[in-house]
Order: sequence, then C-alpha cells, then structure tokens
Amino acid sequence: MGYEAYEFYHEELDNYLVPEEHLEKLPNPLLFETLAYVDGNGNEWIAGFVRDEETGEKLYEIWIKNGEPIAYEIYV
Repeated sequence: MGYEAYEFYHEELDNYLVPEEHLEKLPNPLLFETLAYVDGNGNEWIAGFVRDEETGEKLYEIWIKNGEPIAYEIYV
C-alpha cells in the first residue's frame, strides 16, 4: 500500500478525477490524498480524498480500479 498527498489548484486537475460540478464546490487550492493498493489478482485500486486542511473533514472521495473511476462521493 502506498500513500501520497498533493496540493492542486483547480486548473491543474483533470475532470477525470473530479468532475467540474464537484470541483466548483471544493477549496482552491485543495489537498488531494491518495492510497494505492494492488490486490492478489493484480487489480490496482486507488482511493482519493479531499479533506479540509484545518478540520480534517472529508469533502470528496473517489475510487479508481485499474485506471477507471468506479465511484465517487461529494460531502459538501
């Protein structure tokens, strides 16, 4: 399992990760955290989260399997 965190301005993010209608509700810049895992069948899973930098509250979540988004949720 791997973990990374990056700060992005909205114009740096692809709509593949955060659809435009969600992006406009999120802070600019935003902190995007990812967890990556490869399971026993060779599937690569990535969970991405945007959190409020002051409170730690989860604002957005996306799940990616083998490079394809499969689920997302916006909490704001």
